[in-house]
Amino acid sequence: MAVAGRSVAIVGAGVGGLAAGIAACSEGSAGLRDGVAALPDCAPYAVTKAALRHMAKVLALELGPFGITVNALGIGATVNARNLAGDADYEARWSAVIPTRRCGRPEDAAAALMYLVSPGASMVSGHTLMLDGGWSGVGDVPR
Repeated sequence: MAVAGRSVAIVGAGVGGLAAGIAACSEGSAGLRDGVAALPDCAPYAVTKAALRHMAKVLALELGPFGITVNALGIGATVNARNLAGDADYEARWSAVIPTRRCGRPEDAAAALMYLVSPGASMVSGHTLMLDGGWSGVGDVPR
């Protein structure tokens, strides 16, 4: 129960921080870096993302003895209806600053999740798998 209690507290704080962070982030900054590095005007959002990344590490330590692996996905710029509705040029703008020169798709996240829950990933725990085409190493923001 202690593990569940700590998890709920962090996730609950994460949801509130996420909402505040999205409102506070400057145009085009929401969702950036997943707590990997600092960006101005995004403190609540960045702290929330960093907490969730760290929660995966701590839960991996706590649940590992029970044979449970815990990981997180750090999903970068993704082409979906919501992002395109807010910015018709979303894909072109983001693709220009991502080293692989393409945005992710929902099926990229699904494939990564399927890997993390597969027997092939049984030794992967406490890790955040970044699905950002290398963007977190560069961090340029589209203009």
